[in-house]
Amino acid sequence: MFKRTYHHKYYLIGLVSFFLIFFYTPLLFAVGNVVKISWSPPTTNINGSPLTDINGYRVYYGNSSRNYTRIINVGNNMTYDVNDLAEGLTYYFAVTAYDTSGNESLYSNEVFKIIPSLNIPPIANPGGIYSIAEGQATILNGSGSSDLDGSIVRYEWDINSDGIYDYSSVSATSSHIFGRQGVYIVKLRVIDNLGAAGEAVTMAYISDTSPAAVFTGNPTGSTAPLTVNFSNTSSGFDMPFTYAWDFDNNGTIDSTLKDPSFTYTNHGSFTVKLSVSDSDGSISTFTKTDYITVNSSHALDCPDGGNIMCLQRTDGGSDSDNLDNGKPRADVNYEFLIKVKDTSGRAPQYVNLYMAQRHAPLPDDFYSYTMSCDKNISSGGLCTYVTKLGPAAVHKFYFKAQFFDGAILRYPETGYITGPEVQLLRGFNLAGIPRNIGNDVLGGYNAFGSTLSYRWDEGGYYTEISNEKPVKPGEGYYIDKQANTLPELAEYGEIQDTETVIELKPGWNIISNPYSGNVELSRAKIRKGNNKPVSWTRANANRWTANAISYRSGADWGDYFILEGAPQAKLVPWRGYWIFLYMTDDTYYILIPKPEKI
Repeated sequence: MFKRTYHHKYYLIGLVSFFLIFFYTPLLFAVGNVVKISWSPPTTNINGSPLTDINGYRVYYGNSSRNYTRIINVGNNMTYDVNDLAEGLTYYFAVTAYDTSGNESLYSNEVFKIIPSLNIPPIANPGGIYSIAEGQATILNGSGSSDLDGSIVRYEWDINSDGIYDYSSVSATSSHIFGRQGVYIVKLRVIDNLGAAGEAVTMAYISDTSPAAVFTGNPTGSTAPLTVNFSNTSSGFDMPFTYAWDFDNNGTIDSTLKDPSFTYTNHGSFTVKLSVSDSDGSISTFTKTDYITVNSSHALDCPDGGNIMCLQRTDGGSDSDNLDNGKPRADVNYEFLIKVKDTSGRAPQYVNLYMAQRHAPLPDDFYSYTMSCDKNISSGGLCTYVTKLGPAAVHKFYFKAQFFDGAILRYPETGYITGPEVQLLRGFNLAGIPRNIGNDVLGGYNAFGSTLSYRWDEGGYYTEISNEKPVKPGEGYYIDKQANTLPELAEYGEIQDTETVIELKPGWNIISNPYSGNVELSRAKIRKGNNKPVSWTRANANRWTANAISYRSGADWGDYFILEGAPQAKLVPWRGYWIFLYMTDDTYYILIPKPEKI
């Protein structure tokens, strides 16, 4: 503290007379680091006498109350700017007056001022521009930020410029995962040790990411029927997802559920495919090859080892043809065979033979035949179907069985077995066409590959097929063999009518099966005029028709008639048959029903 001194000769006077009263208060203003002090002068001595010899003023100040470390003689000025003050400190001020004799007054009242720090805000540098795919971690780096007059103590990130700071840390870096593609404005705010803040923004370009398709199934193997529960663990960012399951990799979508179940009824190894699409249209496909193994308690297999699998001739001849010592026969029976096994011993729901007469058949071209099975199913029972075959260009066939538990097996699993070549007889044959030729006009050569083709007229003689009276399905014709088999007529489809009506003439008639599948003669009906048709059996009992169909044995075999009757007789496609009508009292018709298809 400063100590004021006085001249002795004035001491008492000065002491008495200078005990003046300061009726003023110093005023204080601060601009930056400068403090402006102003005051009003005293007017009387302490004893009340007028004060007339003021000679000047002194300003005292320091950093603690009434402990002044600095003094400034300001003369007769009534204001003064103190400008050597340090930032961040508190200063205390007082003023004294002195007279012409050097006597000095006591201190005035005290005022103080806190000198604030002139802090320069820190400079934020958010790094970037950032470019990364959605779902991947982005390292936001603010280490390029700086503070000129201190240090940065906190880094705060606003990821999407919504005014909310998502991360606050003493570290200059933060990790963030953008969950969806787009363009983001990222803001960084930095705060220094004196509380000042600085902000800056940058851009984040987030690209799209395809979803990741993943699944598991349980169980993945057992006997049929096998129900597999699939668990979908696909991931991604652009929800919602849509799902497409192909449980056997055949190109058909089997389910669109997230976690579906699927029952495999056939045995084998199955490839499973899952395609996941996100809301942006991005697609991910996950395939597990041969993932599901279905072991069958059922089996289909061929029992014979002939030239054509699953087929034999009942007469012991070659199953590749209808030849006997090189000569074609018309009365050859072919036995189709399939071995059916079910370890449970329960009979299958059905075992069917499917056959078509085309080189490239479509599914709708096949007709089905129920096979007869023995009872040895548990160890492998034999199922058979016996039939004659017409002289078609080709026969294609396969087998299918459905077991008691719903499992379906096919043999062969894909494709078809090609049957024997059934040749026309040497000389003349009875033939027909099981095709839907519509309104097309077919002569004998186009229909049968023979220039010698005839129909049987009601007058009891043959007339040549002509454009005026062309070929019709359901009629039978008398043709000379000029090729091994009849033309395929592959350009024509199957007749779809559920029944074909053929007019009969009194006496002998040649008819044919208009369908490509066998028709049991017992299923045919006879109609008199417009009356309700009756069964084949009733027509025989009425003596309308004879219970017989007949066909020629061929020139190599005596050229006699071979007769067959219901219930064994079948109308085989491509072959013609003689039937006899006794009645002459009305017009009669034979109605041939469409055989069963798949």
